[in-house]
This record gives sequence, structure tokens and C-alpha cells, in this order.
Amino acid sequence: GREASTSSNIFRLNYNRSTERHFDLYRSSNTEHNWKKDWATAIPKVYTDNHQVDKVGEFLWNRYIGDGLKNYGVLERSYVNAFLATDQDWQMEVDESQLNRVFTTSELTTDAGLIALREAHASAVMALTDGDEAIRQTANKRVGRAINFITATPFVFAQQGQSSL
Repeated sequence: GREASTSSNIFRLNYNRSTERHFDLYRSSNTEHNWKKDWATAIPKVYTDNHQVDKVGEFLWNRYIGDGLKNYGVLERSYVNAFLATDQDWQMEVDESQLNRVFTTSELTTDAGLIALREAHASAVMALTDGDEAIRQTANKRVGRAINFITATPFVFAQQGQSSL
């Protein structure tokens, strides 16, 4: 509830659990039945016909947060799109030697280098329908990591699932 959404300790615990166990949304741990999620069939083609990263991110945000993108700001979009485009955390993409760096909305919308990186991520196309299974599974893994990030945000505690989809 609201208490969880305002508690940095609960957020930190949830975020760490989500990001450290990123395979949970990608495949099961049951080796007898090695199930894998096929996100190409789950993401409506009418929403994103070519699996462009920015549109996939919007779909996932609405699917798991359900707020009509109200809280999907530049910071959240930067992280989700980085996971979808590169399988890397936004900070790792920008500068892996400064993993504790804090990004502001102002910086993300005025720094030319950061804007260019955000635009490159947003316009990338995911290989969810590639003919090579390994490439497809890498793309599906990236979706799982983005979902883990989304479900670790405080918005997952405070929203009530009012999707505009």
C-alpha cells in the first residue's frame, strides 16, 4: 500500500529481489519442463507491430502498473528502455564506473549525450521474432529484466490497476 510506496527500505528490498532474480519472469527453474515465455505472442501487434523498444516498454508499464503511463516518466523510461535495448541497467550503459550516480529529470532532458543514448534505446527494435532461437530468447530475457525493474518501482505498491489499454 501507501506505506510500502513511501518506504525506501521496502523499495530497496523489493528492487534487489526483483533484479537479482531476473530469470523468474524468463524461464522456470523446473529443469524437467523448461518453459520459456514468448513475449512476441503476448505483446499485441496492434500496439507495437515491429517491437520497437519504446513501445514495448509502454506496453509493459501499462500491463504491470496500469496507470495509463501517468507515472512512466523520463527516468523510468530510461531504465526500462536500457534493459530492453541492451540488457543493461541505465547506469551501466552510461558509466559502469559510477554505479551510484543519481540522474535527474533535468539532466536526462538537457544533456545531449544522455538524450542521444535514450533516443538510441527507444528506437531500437527487439528481435522477439528472429529466426534464431538464441537471439529470440535473449530478447525475451530482456523483457523479463524490464518487467523486474517495473515491478520493483514504488508505483507497483500505490497504483490500483487502472490501465488505459
